[in-house]
Amino acid sequence: MTNDATEFWDCARANATELQTTLVEGVTLVTYGGESFTGEMVETTASGEVLGVTGYRDGLQDGEQREWYPGGTLRLEGRCRVGLAVGRWREWHPNGQLAKEQTFDNQGNYVAVKTWDEDGKLKKDKTFGGE
Repeated sequence: MTNDATEFWDCARANATELQTTLVEGVTLVTYGGESFTGEMVETTASGEVLGVTGYRDGLQDGEQREWYPGGTLRLEGRCRVGLAVGRWREWHPNGQLAKEQTFDNQGNYVAVKTWDEDGKLKKDKTFGGE
């Protein structure tokens, strides 16, 4: 899998080094030029390789989040809504094998989690109260 950093938003795109974070009542807000940021935050290596793309709306994580290992192997993908993880989140080992799958309800509560070792052997399979 390659790091196809397609745009998740039809608005601003900023490198992570251009944004500021502020902790307000336990919530991290992201700003750009003193204003709440709406758009994509892009994390890159010094050579410009994309390592992460995260969507924001009004300073809160909102939308797709994807991260890659150097070289382009997908590391993580998931979605936030108004700062909360929702739906299915997945993480991969550097060899491309699925490492973790977490499911969250619409309020950001854990519903289930599964983990695998680098060879694909299931290590954990747990369901929590929720949906």
